[in-house]
Amino acid sequence: MTGVGLAMNTSRTYAFMVFFIMIACGLIFFSGSGLQAKSSETAVPTKGDPIRIGILMPQAGALAEVAGVQAEGIKMAHEMEKGKVGRQVDLIFKDAGTSFQDFSQALKDLLMQDKVSGVISCVSADMIAKAFYVMKQRAVPFIATTSAGLDWKTKEGGTVIRMGTSLEDQAYACSRFMVNVLHASRIALVVDVQDESCVRLASLFSSYIVKTNGIIVDIAYIKKGEDPSPGITHLMEGKPDAVYIPFSGSNTHAALFKARSLDAARPILVSNIQPEETFLREVDKSLEGLYIQSDFIEETVKSPSGKEFIEFFHKHAQKRTYLGSSTATGADSYFLMLDMVSRQQKAMTDETSSTDPSWRPLLLGITLSKPGGTVQKHLCFGRIKRDFLGDAVLKYVASVAFPGSDPVAHIRAQ
Repeated sequence: MTGVGLAMNTSRTYAFMVFFIMIACGLIFFSGSGLQAKSSETAVPTKGDPIRIGILMPQAGALAEVAGVQAEGIKMAHEMEKGKVGRQVDLIFKDAGTSFQDFSQALKDLLMQDKVSGVISCVSADMIAKAFYVMKQRAVPFIATTSAGLDWKTKEGGTVIRMGTSLEDQAYACSRFMVNVLHASRIALVVDVQDESCVRLASLFSSYIVKTNGIIVDIAYIKKGEDPSPGITHLMEGKPDAVYIPFSGSNTHAALFKARSLDAARPILVSNIQPEETFLREVDKSLEGLYIQSDFIEETVKSPSGKEFIEFFHKHAQKRTYLGSSTATGADSYFLMLDMVSRQQKAMTDETSSTDPSWRPLLLGITLSKPGGTVQKHLCFGRIKRDFLGDAVLKYVASVAFPGSDPVAHIRAQ
């Protein structure tokens, strides 16, 4: 090969290498720009941007009534907080539907189209678990306000915060209230055999009672559409120390009225009422003195912000609207979501700030902790009384603390 040919080959090689390097640099630049653009899309709103909260509630189905009351609590808390946050807060309501397909599509729309900073929803834990793949598409805080049910131990994932009280916790607290506060050892049960949660709650309660050397002396089984009078009459004739009713639905009202008509002085405890607001609005004088296990009683609220909300609610709510657990749960879910979004934004701008501190309670007295963390918990018990206007209210009687709980739940009503 001549020197000229060698020089030409060398030049071609050099030119090819330069061209390759230029292409590689271009690819790296554009790839880096794309990654930078993608990473800038965050679920946390930057300072000054509106906070957008998705409210995903079913408008039909078994949870529709509870979800509707919770939604009113969210709206009320939103009205109270207007102008205080220092930035605009928008609520985006969507129907969760009655199927998994409806729920997952509505959730996807909130996350990907509406670009919400967080989601509050009242659907079953099973439905949330099935839609976890949708949540992974854009991770934001997700607060589940669903009351406890049989599927409550479903592990939805780390981004879900639950505000409901498990059936185990309710059963434990109710058994301790019976034994330690009402001093009852011979207890009768009224169970709706068509309600799985009711049956499960009765079973757990009975187990705890037996462990304290108590006795279940009789059980009255009731069914929707059937007259409960014969079973309730037989139950009350046994003169139990107290009666426990894991509340189910409208058919339980008839059992309550019958039991009170036979023996108005006999202590009766009711739990798992969904929603309390409707139940107490329909209470007449015959149910005065009934004991209720509740996640919320106004007298127990100690925080200034919680007391402010109670005052705001009574000032602006419609006449004869009762402030119960469902309303309080909705309001507290709103307060908690604002707190979580604010802390996330602060964590992005201040590396020294903690991203997982305990949340100070407002209404429900709940505490936010890491999964598996230990939190001292207690549930409240009240007694139905009528105020000077004749409306039914819950008057605080006692609180029952309990040690163990479902470790998956991040939030517990205290």
